[in-house]
Amino acid sequence: MDEFTNLLVEQHNNASIKAKLANLLTLVRKHLDMDVAFISEFINDERVFKVVDNPSENQIVKVGNADPINETYCQQITDNKLSPIITNTKANPITKAMPVTKKLGIGAYIGVPINLSNGKLYGTFCCYKSHHDESLNERDLSFLNIISEIATGLIEKSLD
Repeated sequence: MDEFTNLLVEQHNNASIKAKLANLLTLVRKHLDMDVAFISEFINDERVFKVVDNPSENQIVKVGNADPINETYCQQITDNKLSPIITNTKANPITKAMPVTKKLGIGAYIGVPINLSNGKLYGTFCCYKSHHDESLNERDLSFLNIISEIATGLIEKSLD
């Protein structure tokens, strides 16, 4: 087993849920060749970064930072106003007009909602890179959805 699988599968390890979520983010970020990956929670009218994997130079995306939810891709995706896959943010009429695109330096983006088993929308599982990426596709979205399901289970354990 590789280190990620071992950390997630082992029931008797000492890894915290946050550490497991961080490892999932790293796995997704590396697999999709992204710069940043994060899990956000929607709290009141804000998108709050809860777990972050961000080795990039732009350190705006870090745990605890927040933005008005209506200014985020996260909200647009959960409202079905924006595709979960954006291969080129400069070519997309919605994202090219959003200030967050320039603020975070987003060129390509993929994200999915995190829906808890009780039906509540928790937030999103997302990642992005600074340049466009025409190779992002439905297979990548399926991969992200599967990993997001694992993350959702861990999040629900932390809420108990």
